Amino acid sequence: MRQKAYPLWAPLHAFRLMRLDLSQILLDAELDPALQFIDAATGGEDALYRLFAAAAQVDGKPDFGLRLALAYTRVPCGVTYYGFHAAANFGAVLRLLVQYKGDASPNTLSSSSDERYFSLYYAGPRPDMESWSAVVTFSWLVEMQRITYRNPAAPVVVTLTAPVPEMPLYEQHLGCRIDLADTNSIKYTHAALGATPLTSPIIGRIGAAWRAGFRSE
Repeated sequence: MRQKAYPLWAPLHAFRLMRLDLSQILLDAELDPALQFIDAATGGEDALYRLFAAAAQVDGKPDFGLRLALAYTRVPCGVTYYGFHAAANFGAVLRLLVQYKGDASPNTLSSSSDERYFSLYYAGPRPDMESWSAVVTFSWLVEMQRITYRNPAAPVVVTLTAPVPEMPLYEQHLGCRIDLADTNSIKYTHAALGATPLTSPIIGRIGAAWRAGFRSE
């Protein structure tokens, strides 16, 4: 069976933005140091996890995960990254995230909703890193909304299956409490899903102009 390839260039660029020693990270991860110079570098699931573990070791700071999440907002990787600027609203972004998350990492996302709330659930193949990966992903999600939306909505609550280092720091960033539960999840009100990106009027005008030009040809 062919092993799925994941974009190693994306975390490497995030580490670059964090000013970490890429050569040391790759050596500690037992990967070729030349990968830092390959813009389309990919690798298997094990290589991806070794890369993150090595970067955390090289960085050595307890807030590594939160700084990584913030750095990732500047890494142009994945459908959802572009969806934040182009999707009709926040709900559409979350649907894209559920649909395409597996293309960028071995982790999966699912969702559920009731009359009041929409919940996003995070799961992965590595229980020892699942809660840490979840809170980093949720922190990225919150920061991307702050960057691209005029009125970002804070989540109602985040749940994790295991505690992570510096939980109060994550709570401060997320703008909500973190509870320990049997799932890794982030919950929003339905009202939050209707928020639109700052670029939506621009995108609408570009689309209208393109359609008008197409009809005139």
